[in-house]
Amino acid sequence: MIKICRVQRPDLEAKPLYKDAYYADGYPPENLKQWQGGDIVVFGPPYDHVGVVSDKRRADGVPLLIHNAGPCTREDNSLLTWPSPLTYHFRYPKIG
Repeated sequence: MIKICRVQRPDLEAKPLYKDAYYADGYPPENLKQWQGGDIVVFGPPYDHVGVVSDKRRADGVPLLIHNAGPCTREDNSLLTWPSPLTYHFRYPKIG
């Protein structure tokens, strides 16, 4: 069975990430309860990958990860189980 994903047009008014993101100190995993929905995480080699921290959490407080590691975007428990090390964790500053 083929799963069809709808792709929405990107927001053309969005600011580039590199201008407004800053390194959010908070990894090792003991601090995962402080991570917020919308935080951006980057995994290094051998499987370079980027994801967004979800506002949903496991029972132990570890947030889920929103990412595209297959045919469609998904929200799952890959934050601590991705086969590459977590190398960066970013958070946009609050506006206003």
